[in-house]
Amino acid sequence: MNLPHTFVTNTLAKAEQVNENFEAVVNEITAQGVELLANIQTVSANASSQLMTMLQTIYPVGSIYIGTMSTCPIAALFGTWEKKSTGRVLQGSDSDHAAGTTIAAGLPDHKHKIDVLYARHGEGGSQHANGQWCNGDWDWTRINPDKYTVNASEDNSIYGNSDTVQPPAYVVNIWERVA
Repeated sequence: MNLPHTFVTNTLAKAEQVNENFEAVVNEITAQGVELLANIQTVSANASSQLMTMLQTIYPVGSIYIGTMSTCPIAALFGTWEKKSTGRVLQGSDSDHAAGTTIAAGLPDHKHKIDVLYARHGEGGSQHANGQWCNGDWDWTRINPDKYTVNASEDNSIYGNSDTVQPPAYVVNIWERVA
């Protein structure tokens, strides 16, 4: 079957036109896709920047993060975080203790004076021994009580370093943003 030359020529021209139109559509879709991707990246970068600004506002340098995890989850997002206060409990700041400082463990000091009485049995009996009383008169003499004083801070340095005793505590990890 022989097709007329004009038909073949027109068909080829239409095919070329369809091909050109298809390429134009593909190019337009590609251009719009690239523009859309650029817009998405811009929106993502803006959202990321806004998120970072918000995190910087919420957690400025000097902020504390407390959790029971072994690592600081915020550290993966931004800033430099340092584990702090290992082995310590939290205490609110006051005029004697500024925020960010540490306080050594301590217990209140305590001193005890021991009254020692020396017993000597008078005439006509034997000495007092093992808590047994003997017949006769006893002569009681007070020995210098300052000579027999127990001072806890002289025996252990933890005594006398505090006016309180360790409170009950819930142990957590504490990180401070340092940069």
